[in-house]
Amino acid sequence: MMFEPDSGASSAPTLEDYLAAIRKRPWAVMLPIMLALALGWFYLSNRPVEFTAQARVLVQPTPVASTNNALVKPVLEREREVLDSLPIAEAVYTASPSIRAADDISEPLSLLKILEVEFQPDSDVLRLLVTGNDPEFVRDVANGFAQEYVDQRVGAANERWESEIEVLQRTVDTLDVQIAEVDDELALLRTRLADLESDAANERTAVNSQITALNQRRSSDITSLRQAEQAIAAVRTEQAVTAPPAEVLELAQTPQAPIGIGDGLTYTGAGLVGLLLGVAMALILDRLDNRASDRESVERALGAGVLASVPNLGARLARGAGLVMRGESKTGKAQAAREAYRRLRSSLQFLTSTQDTQAVIFTSSSPGEGKSTTAANLALALAQAGERVVLISADMRRPSLERYFGVDSASGLSNWLSNPTDDVELPTIEVEPNLFLIPAGPTPANPGEMLGSPSFQVLIDTLRSQTDVILIDTPPILNTADAMAAASAADGIVAVVDARHTSQGDLQQLRIDADRVGARLLGAVLNKERQQRVNPYRNRYSYERAAATTGS
Repeated sequence: MMFEPDSGASSAPTLEDYLAAIRKRPWAVMLPIMLALALGWFYLSNRPVEFTAQARVLVQPTPVASTNNALVKPVLEREREVLDSLPIAEAVYTASPSIRAADDISEPLSLLKILEVEFQPDSDVLRLLVTGNDPEFVRDVANGFAQEYVDQRVGAANERWESEIEVLQRTVDTLDVQIAEVDDELALLRTRLADLESDAANERTAVNSQITALNQRRSSDITSLRQAEQAIAAVRTEQAVTAPPAEVLELAQTPQAPIGIGDGLTYTGAGLVGLLLGVAMALILDRLDNRASDRESVERALGAGVLASVPNLGARLARGAGLVMRGESKTGKAQAAREAYRRLRSSLQFLTSTQDTQAVIFTSSSPGEGKSTTAANLALALAQAGERVVLISADMRRPSLERYFGVDSASGLSNWLSNPTDDVELPTIEVEPNLFLIPAGPTPANPGEMLGSPSFQVLIDTLRSQTDVILIDTPPILNTADAMAAASAADGIVAVVDARHTSQGDLQQLRIDADRVGARLLGAVLNKERQQRVNPYRNRYSYERAAATTGS
């Protein structure tokens, strides 16, 4: 039954699609990752290295702006402007020789350019941020601004307290002088009273009245003095118990790392971005790739199943003509290729037994896809299994089988088709007694007409009675009409597909050409398929055990 491609496949990529794309094109994933890491390194190497130091200042109520010594809650926006002002900067610049010695600081205004003051509306904290390329310098500037602002605010509050105390102290001093003067007057009056005669009643009465008045005045002054002294004590007590109007909550420490994203995070982020781009690129390239590089794409384009998948043999095995079924190589690739040809042999034997398929054409869509190598190795596998096989080199334009088996092509198929006889001589390959080869012979002027002639049909019919399997190696189907001409004499076509180069469009055209002449597509051989890495010892054991069991 003809293979029917799945027409309802979803176009949305699945996890399997992503993994397959990554497996096929690891370079498409690694390249963006390496590029992203290189860009990350370039960024880290060229970005300016700057450090930020942070100090925090607590701002509390102060009596400075009050008319009755009441504490006034600070307005942080105004205090932020005070802290970030030129007078504070001038004081910091003047007080610190190390700050004045900095290369990029030439005036107090330069300090304000690197200072940023922030505050939160619901808090009483100002945050100072100083940014520069020297960690110790930015620390000193941040601490200098914080300390200078606190000193000035505390100093202003202390001046307010001391001013009030000074006013009260002047009152105390004045009362002390007044009391002393009253005491002096009382002393004089008491002396005068003592000197008066007893008969000077009126004068004594007048002096006593003055003494009484002075004592009253003295008592009033003493009372005022006590009140002034109590007021001074109260002011000093209030000054002592009142929280300072500003204090440094946090001194800036020397920053240990520059601002910005760290090196590790930069490389990690760059690697992740590169990975995402690489996976996306691999998937896009996979979707744009029209090559028939896997079983699904071959079956979808050709409309026939894949009979076997043969791994890429590599350059060293290819130099040995690619006949792995004759070789003694124990490499993993050679063992996997032999097992693939054995699976192909089993598939062909099944077709032979169930669908009366004896004569099979091996072709491809384009040159160099491995049709001749596949036909030769399959012929060897069949012969090793005891089948009587004839291999026809029908690619008379560019014959290859003769070179593989070391057979002279001076005479062969083209000679017989030009002058057909009833005697078909089959050159025996000495290594495999069951394998026979008909060389291509000299290149004729009309190979397509020869393969489509009744003589070729007679040849195939004659060989059917003499052999078990007939394998026909023909030119690529899209380059010449030879394969289609020979198809009428065969039972079906096996298309050999190069997983690295063959496009799905070429396979679709091959299918159209086969349908046009009524040829039956038996299936495809996916050649040079990229295999996943496997355990070579496990596979070698399984292949050798299989070979020992079958005797092939």
